[in-house]
Amino acid sequence: MSNDRVYSKKPALSPTLKRQGLSLATKWEFIKSIALLDFAGKEVCIVNNLKTTKIEFNLVDVAFGLYHLKVTSNSGISKIFKLVKQ
Repeated sequence: MSNDRVYSKKPALSPTLKRQGLSLATKWEFIKSIALLDFAGKEVCIVNNLKTTKIEFNLVDVAFGLYHLKVTSNSGISKIFKLVKQ
């Protein structure tokens, strides 16, 4: 067995929901895109061509309700978070 470090294939993301928006950070991979979807799957907002490990996502103009936040890394791996905007 090798002593090489093994990292998860899933991006290690840590979202923080704030009053005016969302702060998103990853430790190992760059964030390529983020998409905010309503619970029916309709795109509310999308930001593409990102090459960063941290981003502030403004939710001021988004209506109250239930959403999914889809975050895709540069390697093409996606992770979906459930959000409640109150």
